[in-house]
Amino acid sequence: MNLETLVVVFGQSTCAACTDYKLVLQEVRDNFPDLPLFYVETDKDTREDVVALVEGFLPNATVTPITYFFVDGVLVGQERGAFRFSQLRGFLLEKGFITE
Repeated sequence: MNLETLVVVFGQSTCAACTDYKLVLQEVRDNFPDLPLFYVETDKDTREDVVALVEGFLPNATVTPITYFFVDGVLVGQERGAFRFSQLRGFLLEKGFITE
């Protein structure tokens, strides 16, 4: 995978579901350490590249957390809400980010 093939999760520090989802994301990282998976707290991170991502994608988002899947720099999917490990693993398998 290249740096344009990645998973980005947008959340907020005041979102209880986001806080819980971060634990699932850590489990994914532990099981798939080579997966480029990033979590962004939209209300805390002010770096220019992060702000550009937020402005580019969050206007379409109505809830957090929201997970975006990019392959070769192209958005190939998005999922709204927090998921259990097995659900997120299923999305990652379906979209080709991981293999069994």
